Amino acid sequence: MNNADLHARLKDMCTTPNNYFKIARLVQFLIEYRGEQPSVEHYDALIRANSDAEYGSVEVARRLLQEMQREGVQPNSSVYHSILQVLVNHPDYLLRSDVMREMREKWFGLSPEGFHCLVLAHLRDRELELAMDRLEQMIQDGLHVQPWLYDIFMYQLSELDELDEAFGILVNRYEVLGHDIAPDVWYYMLDKFSDAYHVST
Repeated sequence: MNNADLHARLKDMCTTPNNYFKIARLVQFLIEYRGEQPSVEHYDALIRANSDAEYGSVEVARRLLQEMQREGVQPNSSVYHSILQVLVNHPDYLLRSDVMREMREKWFGLSPEGFHCLVLAHLRDRELELAMDRLEQMIQDGLHVQPWLYDIFMYQLSELDELDEAFGILVNRYEVLGHDIAPDVWYYMLDKFSDAYHVST
């Protein structure tokens, strides 16, 4: 298999969960046995591997960014999006702030995936207003919001007794995505609303 095929395989691995060790081994193979110089693609793959919930590490991702700087390898938009993916499972407010600042400085826009990652990071840090602002921005920009992101919002808001906001998300989700709300989500939301005597619901 030639290097181009191996890079295609590496790219596929980065879009599939639970490939932490496979990605690391393939990058090592490309550098040590195929003689490739460390490149932005290699670093991007290694950083993305650290989004793994079990084996990934934000500290490793940060060290890889620092190593890129020492080696003179400039991060591209994909690298920053990979960092945001890591931060979904391994929160680090300071690193997230640095990434967002550097993306603004380099005029890198957020992809739909990047928006989802950022919203999830805000929700995990209980930054509900920021998460809501990002969600509203996604809707205004015409980006497709994944159903599971709406569901996470509704669960989080309901658990915090922010039922008016949860109801607003539910209505928006229904209007945008239609009837594909899972029965267990309906039951959960109705249970929360009825317990609180939520009149609008």
